Amino acid sequence: MRLLHLPNIRFFWDYQFSPVIAGVKALRRLMDGEGPGGSVLSDLGAVIGDLDGVSSFVVRKMLFGEGVPIEALPLVCNWEQEPNPDSRVFLGSERDRIGMREIVVDWQLTEQDKRSAATALQLLGTQIGRTGFGRLRSSLTADAPWPGPEHFYGDEHHMGTTRMHRDPTLGVVDENCRVHSMANLYVAGSSVFPTGSASNPTLTIVALALRLADHLKKQLT
Repeated sequence: MRLLHLPNIRFFWDYQFSPVIAGVKALRRLMDGEGPGGSVLSDLGAVIGDLDGVSSFVVRKMLFGEGVPIEALPLVCNWEQEPNPDSRVFLGSERDRIGMREIVVDWQLTEQDKRSAATALQLLGTQIGRTGFGRLRSSLTADAPWPGPEHFYGDEHHMGTTRMHRDPTLGVVDENCRVHSMANLYVAGSSVFPTGSASNPTLTIVALALRLADHLKKQLT
């Protein structure tokens, strides 16, 4: 990925179980009262409705200790986007309940963002196939539209509105988190990030705050 100059990306996955899991959960509730669920009648209906699947599960569980079969591992990824001056946060015309103008987030992605993500997924798919673990079926390709909002969304970490840069024409704060042209105004938070990372920003925010505290201590002594 470094050789291709790809941004940071983080992968994680969930488990997609066989549909028999609904009947298995219902059976467990009927037998042991395990976990939240519906009424006894609805649980009986779920077990009877997939009696073959539930019976097969019980046999495999008793003989081999197997759990509910996993059909797939849905993959999710977070990745860092390219700096984009067209992405902005500004005050809108609508007002909230106390009369304050509401914030409008205009999140703009580039074609390079899509190419980078698609390339990273292709590299991952190649490695998965090489190991023989399985096959990766990606819903994102460089020449296809972005996925719909049910599969594609922001992670609600607010970053980048007071971007760090030594040049005051390219950023709001300098390398010490001081607002340009202000002698005693500093910003300690994820708003100084030049880009949004692929991971949660909390540890980096803490590190920046500690670094700023050390800098201010030196300035005051």
